[in-house]
Amino acid sequence: MINIIARQLQLKSNESNLQIRLRNEEDLIKMVYNMSANEPMTLTTTTNESSKIVGSLKYINDVVRISIMLNIENSIDSTWIPRLKVPLPHSFSIPQGEFIIIDTPGPNDNNLSSHLRQIVISELQKATLILVALEFIGSDSNDEAKLQEDIETIREYRNTDGPSHLYALVNKIDQRIEGKHNSVEQTKAAVAMKYKIPLTHVHEISAMNAILSYTFRQEYKELEKNSHVTYEILMRETKSYKMFMQQALGQTWEQATEYIDVNFLPNIADKLWKKSNYDSFLQNTLGIVSQQVMPICLTMALQKCNYYIGKCYEKISIRKSCLDIGEKSLLETISRLEKDQQQLDSSRKETEKHLHQQILIVIERVNSLFNEASSGSEQYVVEIIDDKSTRHCRSHWKKLLHGKDILYFNTKVH
Repeated sequence: MINIIARQLQLKSNESNLQIRLRNEEDLIKMVYNMSANEPMTLTTTTNESSKIVGSLKYINDVVRISIMLNIENSIDSTWIPRLKVPLPHSFSIPQGEFIIIDTPGPNDNNLSSHLRQIVISELQKATLILVALEFIGSDSNDEAKLQEDIETIREYRNTDGPSHLYALVNKIDQRIEGKHNSVEQTKAAVAMKYKIPLTHVHEISAMNAILSYTFRQEYKELEKNSHVTYEILMRETKSYKMFMQQALGQTWEQATEYIDVNFLPNIADKLWKKSNYDSFLQNTLGIVSQQVMPICLTMALQKCNYYIGKCYEKISIRKSCLDIGEKSLLETISRLEKDQQQLDSSRKETEKHLHQQILIVIERVNSLFNEASSGSEQYVVEIIDDKSTRHCRSHWKKLLHGKDILYFNTKVH
């Protein structure tokens, strides 16, 4: 999808009013020229490393923004939304289930709001938790008015007046200066009143403290696996070291390294993580939401299981009825075959008995005939031998019998 749009953007680099249409935004203009000179970026299904992930997200965002500014038709329909699967690392992370975050357009993306409005509304209607992100130092009054309007829109489309699903995150509390800015209580009360969000649903956080402490702890753990960690190795091998040290120890962090053992840095990272207030937010908000959502999820899962069990039962019942019908016919056929087999066995035995009797009769008859012939032949030979006539002379019959291969004998005639 993004690749198709990117190839259409390659053809727009020669337009005379390109800079005006892109509102003179240098990054977008430069991107269009780069795309016309080179092949579009290849997006892979799985992307690792934070820098590559950020690069891919920026590329997708810029391609969509430019296509809308240049009125390029694309096949993105009203329900399509980019989806990214990433791990959710935090102190009580459990590798079960999914936590889906919908990132809506901010105040600076007014030109995209109309395009994404229906998508955002559709997703927010299904959302269990809606977070309103604010800056501690405040923002432009127009932006605040737009945010209030968006919150009212959310309430309208969710068809509820209840604020239980709305939470506010007040970011950048690490920039608070005592005596100059409002206290924690004052800030929470002001946000709750302005946006009609319960006070217990307003949380102060420091995204900078959270991301730097977490990133540094991960890099430190990786180095510990392979070697003894030193400040020199941290400076050379990690990306978060300098920013983490400055955030945690202030502008004099380089001097502080002379007095702080490098092995104590993970403890400092833990302290900075706690100061980010993310643990409090995650425990108090996501934990409560999980308790609310779990019964709903289990109910829906059981309903779905019950539905499919019913479908399976219907199919099994149909097949069983067919088997019952077939079983009766099969048993009748088997019974007939068994009877036929019995008849065949009986016929075979009778036939064998009759055949045996006939064989005995034939053998007896042959023996009788042979005995009669043998007796008559013997008598006839004796008569011939005893005959004194010339025609029955010994030499004549000897030659006759020998010539006929019937009998050969060499005896003396007495």
